[in-house]
Amino acid sequence: MERRTFLRASAAAVAVGGPLAYVFRARESAESLLVPDANNLLDLAPGFSYQVIGRSGDRLSDGWRAPALPDGMACFTGADGSWILMRNHEVERDPRQGAFDGPAPSHLAHDPRAQGGVSRLVLDPETLAVRSGNMVLAGTLRNCAGGPSPWGWLSCEETVEEGHGYVFACPIEASSLVKAEPIHGYGRFRHEAVAIDPRTHVAYLTEDEGDGCLYRFVPDDPARPFTGKLQAMKVEGSNKYNTSERMGEDRRVRVGWVDVPDAMTPGDGSWRDRLRRDTLRDRAQEAGAAIVRRGEGIWYHEGQVFFTSTNGGKAGAGQVFRLQLARDTLSLARHEAPASGAAAEGGSAKG
Repeated sequence: MERRTFLRASAAAVAVGGPLAYVFRARESAESLLVPDANNLLDLAPGFSYQVIGRSGDRLSDGWRAPALPDGMACFTGADGSWILMRNHEVERDPRQGAFDGPAPSHLAHDPRAQGGVSRLVLDPETLAVRSGNMVLAGTLRNCAGGPSPWGWLSCEETVEEGHGYVFACPIEASSLVKAEPIHGYGRFRHEAVAIDPRTHVAYLTEDEGDGCLYRFVPDDPARPFTGKLQAMKVEGSNKYNTSERMGEDRRVRVGWVDVPDAMTPGDGSWRDRLRRDTLRDRAQEAGAAIVRRGEGIWYHEGQVFFTSTNGGKAGAGQVFRLQLARDTLSLARHEAPASGAAAEGGSAKG
């Protein structure tokens, strides 16, 4: 995908922000607005409909099965105008949930015993009929979220089990399984999602840990996007700044970035590793990195990166942050209102 195509796609994706902003402001109970679905699949608001385009276990064009547990995904426009849906599958090691009748193909899989991966559906843009389907990535674990990029779909492993914890680039044009190549520069940790600045190819990465960090990968050269250095966000003037506990007070803080040493060695998740606490986020926080409680969704838009903290805030009800890249500032876009549980905008509570 060309960079200008990615820029247009990103703009189209965030164009829904206006209507969604109204959804955030709505005070009615969401359940009261939904119409029960006769097929017991998806309850929607009046006037909306859905179409099933695929099910776990469907036979794909390459002969493999569509794996279970579809999770993060993105839709791209193909060279011929078709829509290409890239789908994560958050499967672990149960072959009954995977694409294969046993281990994944060893010459292409990252880990043949692992049953997670990415599948691809090519859709008719008018009817959403499936034109073809195939596996793209195999031999990975717990492919949770990821993000679109100029290089296709980026799929994240949400685990640090031995040999795992990477991000993988999945080309949208791949009509068959490709060799799994982890992006080592993005580090090895419990990855959740990634957002790419299309102008610089800097990657911003969330970590789904209760005491995680926000990371960025800075390429040495945008033309070689996977060679560079991994860094973690630090609030200026404060070491290990806890965004969950303190952002309600400060509202807006200036940030910088600290280099993360040994980005490929987070620890293997074993009990010995837990005892010695030798993890990537520990090393980042020893250098002063800020703490983000369960960083998950992340998106780039017009020089800003928005990301979520699932359990952030004093009430643990979540936060949405805005990182303004040119100003090096972090602020709250949304957080919970402790008094009533209603959402508050711009950091001010509404009871």
